[in-house]
Amino acid sequence: MNEIVFIMGKSASGKDRIYRELSEDKALGLNKITMYTTRPLRSGEAEGREYHFVDDDTAKRLENKIIEIRCYDTVFGVWKYFTADDGQIDLASGKRYIVIGTLEAYDKFCEYYGNEHIMPIYIEVDDGVRLIRAVKREMEQENPHY
Repeated sequence: MNEIVFIMGKSASGKDRIYRELSEDKALGLNKITMYTTRPLRSGEAEGREYHFVDDDTAKRLENKIIEIRCYDTVFGVWKYFTADDGQIDLASGKRYIVIGTLEAYDKFCEYYGNEHIMPIYIEVDDGVRLIRAVKREMEQENPHY
């Protein structure tokens, strides 16, 4: 049985919306896994809902628990996105989980937990559509981070 549903795709592919709808479907009984990031909160986001928003010092303290990490060099500095083995996932509990990430993150999850525990769902969207979505999302922010 696959205990971890892993939603993946490129930025602005619609992962967040699919993740939200699946995780809110009580009949599926999926427990959310909250990843970490060092990027600033966007309008409408909340600590612990979309991500655990942490600073670089906290990320460094969690370094020995990191399952996967991605770093993006932005004009605002390096933004890190990562998943830590912080007790959110217990495969022996019989619970089912849902997580969102990249293809690279999926590979790391498979290495860490084993392929047999993961059900991959890959979302593919035309690059032009993704670009429009990404720009629109940033334009809606009070302080855009283009």
